[in-house]
Amino acid sequence: MTKSKKSFLSIFSKIKENEFLLISLIIVLGFILFIFPSDLKPIQQPIERGEEFTEQHARKVVSLAQGKQTYFIFTDKPKNPQIIKISLDPLDVKTGETQTIIVQIKDTNNQPITNENKVQATIVTDNKSTIVPFLLRRADGPDLVTIWEGIWECEDNHDYIFQASILAANAIGESFVDLSFR
Repeated sequence: MTKSKKSFLSIFSKIKENEFLLISLIIVLGFILFIFPSDLKPIQQPIERGEEFTEQHARKVVSLAQGKQTYFIFTDKPKNPQIIKISLDPLDVKTGETQTIIVQIKDTNNQPITNENKVQATIVTDNKSTIVPFLLRRADGPDLVTIWEGIWECEDNHDYIFQASILAANAIGESFVDLSFR
């Protein structure tokens, strides 16, 4: 073989090696892009305590159920008084509107209703919390069942945080339920 033929064959074999490496690299990159799609978003930084929520802190705002919503509360270790039912009307309250919260409480010891009896809610929204006192509306039944009502006006957005903590207390104890809607 002549020197030029050897040189040509040497160059040709190097091109074949590089082509093999290039094809291998393309296959590996394609596999990585298939496993890790390009629409992944970077992990967001945690929100500092006291910092206001903005749109960049949430991926999307989820719509709340419309109108009146009722929640039945079941527990394996009921306390006395026992919160058994909570209704919010409407759940999707807007800023400037009022929401009525009705709580049904069971007292298995059939204790008389006194000044120690109280029900209240703490509503937490995006930028504030509101304490809602309740009034006794009705009491009846073999085990004393009381119906309490609280009304509050929504004064803050709840696009990112919307929670209600219900506290019920009587002369012998207290119980609470936390509901988180966002």
